[in-house]
Amino acid sequence: MKKVIFIMLIIIMSGCSNKSTEYKPSIELINSTIKIVSDNPEQQPNVEGMVMENIGFVLLQYNFKLINNGKQKFKVSQLAQVSDSNIDAIALTIEPSPELKAFANELTGVNLFSEKNHGGGFLSSPTVLEPDEEGNYTIEYILGSMEENPEMTLAPNKDQLDELIGKAMNANLVIYYKNEEIKSFSVKD
Repeated sequence: MKKVIFIMLIIIMSGCSNKSTEYKPSIELINSTIKIVSDNPEQQPNVEGMVMENIGFVLLQYNFKLINNGKQKFKVSQLAQVSDSNIDAIALTIEPSPELKAFANELTGVNLFSEKNHGGGFLSSPTVLEPDEEGNYTIEYILGSMEENPEMTLAPNKDQLDELIGKAMNANLVIYYKNEEIKSFSVKD
């Protein structure tokens, strides 16, 4: 009888330990900012030995400061670009409100927040977030060119950009781990 109880106790304990080993990252948002920026490079890269004309862009930029409160390090990337490296990855994406999504689509003629738009540009520092480390991350969306250009639509005017920045706060920063949403933060806070 003691043997049966002992075996049952081992089975129960092993079942409990499997559930407790499912690790989820402990990532917290420290702060966020949203702004409209102009990117006016002096010249574009060489293409087949020719220097391309400079094209200035107007961008909607979401900036985040995150902290890793957990005990494991993570590669931080965009949802569309999760790495297959030996380091676990978390992915960041912007989830717009329906109102923001519709307004941005009306202004630019494209769905800025779609996977086809590659989820926007992504900047990270550091790319690997160590335990107890803070990192700065930016997701940005091209709204158009600063000057008329046959290859891109013109950016919205100042009044439209002011309206967009007000609506841009109606979005969430969503964090994914192993293709599962683990956190969602309002960018208003």
